[in-house]
Amino acid sequence: MKQKKDQVLVRYIGKPERVADLVNVNCFHGEQIVRAEDLEVLSGESKQILKDKNGAVVTISRFRDVLRVVTAKHVFIIVGCENQMKVHYVMPVREMLYDALNYVEQVNQYKEQHKKDKDLVTADEFLSGMRKEDKIKPVITLLLYHGQRPWDGSVDLHGMMDFGPYEDLKEYVPNYKMNLIQVNAVKHPEAYQSDLREFFGVMKHASSLADLETYVKENKERLGSVEEDLVDTFSELLGERKRLKIVKDKQVKEGEQINMCKAFDELEERGIQKGMEKGIAKGIEEGMEKGIAQGKASLIAVVRAKVNKGMEPQEIAELLEMDLKETENIYNMIIQYPQKDDVAIAMEL
Repeated sequence: MKQKKDQVLVRYIGKPERVADLVNVNCFHGEQIVRAEDLEVLSGESKQILKDKNGAVVTISRFRDVLRVVTAKHVFIIVGCENQMKVHYVMPVREMLYDALNYVEQVNQYKEQHKKDKDLVTADEFLSGMRKEDKIKPVITLLLYHGQRPWDGSVDLHGMMDFGPYEDLKEYVPNYKMNLIQVNAVKHPEAYQSDLREFFGVMKHASSLADLETYVKENKERLGSVEEDLVDTFSELLGERKRLKIVKDKQVKEGEQINMCKAFDELEERGIQKGMEKGIAKGIEEGMEKGIAQGKASLIAVVRAKVNKGMEPQEIAELLEMDLKETENIYNMIIQYPQKDDVAIAMEL
């Protein structure tokens, strides 16, 4: 199951216009520097064969999710994109190794070319295998973290280290900083030009029924026609594989472009989107079928969430399009019996 999810995410993120969009927003502050046609696919495998002092061969091999060469407007860089489902406390070291292997590969390419051309002249050039004017491309890795809980690991190499009372040593220890993108907490999804805008937008609001409904209503035009692989990605991350597949297959069969608004509406009709907020958050991690309760207890849970945010019955009724008297009854029960669970309250009402 994990392998399938990884494949779906790699296929989605690896599309040229999305990689270009990620680079423009996260490396160039939203300036449209890189286009899809400026990208060249590189093999995600980095392998180096080394020999120790005794002549024994040691092989270091790593696999990237997405790796591209970017050549655009005097920009010459290598960009890697990694998908991560869970917090990885060694990620700064892991990513540093990825980047280092790419640098070693570039150096070796120069060495092989100079060896072939036999154009090294000075002793320093022979020692290095490169000329002083040879330049390697910067390597930038973007880490897309798809987990639900906030990333609580280190985001740089120094954060993994204990300098004790000698913090000044940091000056002499090179740091490595990760470029972390927490998918469900992107502050400005609207900065993206591709359907990453909808991807980050939906994931940002997926744990709140009311927020998701509002987001879908406000973005009907763009969500009205989306790529098939975006639906596949939502189905994996939101735990709605079976239901979204039915919706997707139906629309494809009818010759329509996939309408995510319609897809969410159909899920709502099946009782999925009307689950309690706590159930949705749990369902994303454990599967919607297990995480979302049905019936009145679900409605009470939604109201409880609004009460906890300080909303009054009138506001809640308008937001959820509920009867005001019913809302007041639920509200009063929640206030009067804060320790009583939603099922118990539902049975009394």
